[in-house]
Amino acid sequence: QITIPRSPDLPLVVPLFPLSSALESTRAHTDRGTMMNMAVVRSRQLLVSLVVLISAAVPANAFYLPGVAPHAFKKGEEVSMKVQTLVSTETPLQFDYYQLPFCQPDKIHDLPENLGEALAGDKAHTSAFGARMRVNEYCKTLCRKKYTPQEMEEFQDFAILEY
Repeated sequence: QITIPRSPDLPLVVPLFPLSSALESTRAHTDRGTMMNMAVVRSRQLLVSLVVLISAAVPANAFYLPGVAPHAFKKGEEVSMKVQTLVSTETPLQFDYYQLPFCQPDKIHDLPENLGEALAGDKAHTSAFGARMRVNEYCKTLCRKKYTPQEMEEFQDFAILEY
């Protein structure tokens, strides 16, 4: 806000944003020794404030998340699962999901990434996990593996570092 002295005891306050023409007008009147009526200035301020408030309060019915297109799944349709980079709150290092000896699909494909994932360093790969839309399934065995003591130690190290 800017204060334009009207008289020694009554300042005239005019906001800077959308009232620039009113401000110029007020300056011109001040220079000529004529003052704008205080009620007119206050009504303009109120009107501008009201317009800003109403425009900010308009509800939105939709949102857009870049890189994610909406898809309507049908009952029983397969939902593709993906795995991403392993990150930790304890260390800035990131690791590829399949660097640990998790169950893998027959063939691992790198999935396309959006700009945000590329800048963050996230890499997505195909997964051996599967799910179908609106189909209740109980726990299934994905694969059976025997881990060596070294692999178990690697899992433990990653768990300690909160991956």
